[in-house]
Amino acid sequence: PPSIPLIIYGLVSNESIGKLFEAGIVPGLIFGLLLCLYVIVRTWKWPETLRQKATMTERVQALVAATDILLLPVIILGSIYGGIFTPTEASAVAVVYALVITAPEYRRQGFRRFVEVVARGCVTSAAILLVLAGAAVFGYAMTDSGIPQSLVKWIADHKLTAGLFLIFVNVLLIFLGMFLEVISALLITLPIFLPLIKLLGIDPIHFAIIMIINMEIAAVTPPIGLNLFTLSAIGKVSVSEVFRGTAPFLVIAFFMLGLITFVPALSLVLIQ
Repeated sequence: PPSIPLIIYGLVSNESIGKLFEAGIVPGLIFGLLLCLYVIVRTWKWPETLRQKATMTERVQALVAATDILLLPVIILGSIYGGIFTPTEASAVAVVYALVITAPEYRRQGFRRFVEVVARGCVTSAAILLVLAGAAVFGYAMTDSGIPQSLVKWIADHKLTAGLFLIFVNVLLIFLGMFLEVISALLITLPIFLPLIKLLGIDPIHFAIIMIINMEIAAVTPPIGLNLFTLSAIGKVSVSEVFRGTAPFLVIAFFMLGLITFVPALSLVLIQ
C-alpha cells in the first residue's frame, strides 16, 4: 500500500480499498525483509560488489533530505487507518502535500515544467480510466456469454479444491503477466475469477494479495517480463545480465508467493 493495482482490484470487486491496503502490509514487510536479507548476505559474501561505503554522517544527511517524500505514504495510510479521511480524500490530501513539497523545485525549473508533469499525469490517469472502461465492457460480455457460470459449474462437477485452483491461478497469472501490463492482466482475469473464488470459499481480500504478487513477479520473469527490458534500458546493461541479476530475487519472490497462497493468515491478520 498505497498500491494502484489494489485500488483497481477494489473498484472491480467492490472490496474495501482500506482493507486491501491493510492486507498488503504484513506480506509487503515480510517480502521486503527477505529481499533485504538476501542483499546483506550477498554483499557479505561478495564485498567487491559494494560501492564506496557511506559514512554515518552521509546516511543521516540522506535520510533528512528524504524525510519530506518519505512522509507521503505515512500521511496516506495514517489518515485512512486513523479514520481521518476516506481513501479518496487521502489521495487528494496526498496530491496537495506532494505539490507543496515539490513547489521549490518547480519554481526553480519554471511553470512550464509543472504543466508538463500535470499533463503527463492526466494522460496516465486517462489511460487507466480507458482500460477500466474497457474492462467493464469485457466483464459484461463475459457475464452475458455465460463463461464464468460454466466455469463455476465445471469446478462444482469436478470437485476442484481451493488449493488446486490457486496453483492454477498462480501459473496462469505469471504466464499472462509476462505479456501484459499489470493492470490490464488484472482487469481481464478478475471478472472470470470472482465467481470462482466465491464458490470455493476463498477470501477475496486474500485473493487480491495473491494476484498482485503474481503480477509483479511476472513483470520480472524471463524471458519476456516487461520490466526486465526497462531495467536493461535504464541500467545500460544487456538483457541477459538483467536475467542473471533477477534470478535470486525471483527465487525469494516465488517462495513468498507460495507462503501467501497457502497461509492466508499473513494477508488477513490485521483485518481480523
